[in-house]
Amino acid sequence: MIDLGLSTFALAAIFCAFLVAGTVKGVIGAGLPMVAVPTVAMVLDPALAVAILIVPVVVSNVWQGFQGGLYRDAFRRFWPFLFCLCIFVFGGAQVLANADPRAMSLVMGIVVIVICAVQLLVGRIMIPVKTQHWLNPVAGAVCGIFGGVAGMLALTIVYSAALRLPKDLLISLLALIALCGTTPLYASLILNDVLGWREVGFSALGLVPVLAGMVFGKWIRDRISQDSFERILMVALVVIGLNLIRKGLF
Repeated sequence: MIDLGLSTFALAAIFCAFLVAGTVKGVIGAGLPMVAVPTVAMVLDPALAVAILIVPVVVSNVWQGFQGGLYRDAFRRFWPFLFCLCIFVFGGAQVLANADPRAMSLVMGIVVIVICAVQLLVGRIMIPVKTQHWLNPVAGAVCGIFGGVAGMLALTIVYSAALRLPKDLLISLLALIALCGTTPLYASLILNDVLGWREVGFSALGLVPVLAGMVFGKWIRDRISQDSFERILMVALVVIGLNLIRKGLF
């Protein structure tokens, strides 16, 4: 067993967070870090919470990218967004790796609450194709900064949903976003001695609950409406976000 000096309660909380996050990804094709990071950050420092997600994030998104089958089309159409995302995530991650954990808990909680508020408006937002040509690099930069600082790319989910892409193209784009966004994020954590082989080994163990959750999520997706599930998810994320704000303030 890889020892990170965690209590039984912390290990149980991390296992449950990975299981629930995997379930969310199985249902909606995204949201693994968005659910897991703020939940795990309630028992670990935010930077470490991001670090131990490395293996599930990489494995699940490589699989998802090929599953969509349109990753070449997605890259060709959205490479300016992906390039700017990658560059600015690295800069934002420097803040995450070196900032005070309480301050980062506060930032992370605020980001989660804002994301939930914006998600409520996504159904009314549609970004025209003619606007995407100049907006993609700008959105990539903004999403990258917030993604690096908060350790999760939740804003990219909102932006991608507003593009109103066909399902398979959207799945491939979300996978590319996760891979392009997390590569500089994890590189920054390695350079700042937050992520090492011990954390990678612990992260590999996290594949078990994440993959189990993804299988269960697919089972759920076939039986309930996605709208109902997303409403439940938003309520849960608001609770998590408020708790992180409390952790950062008190």
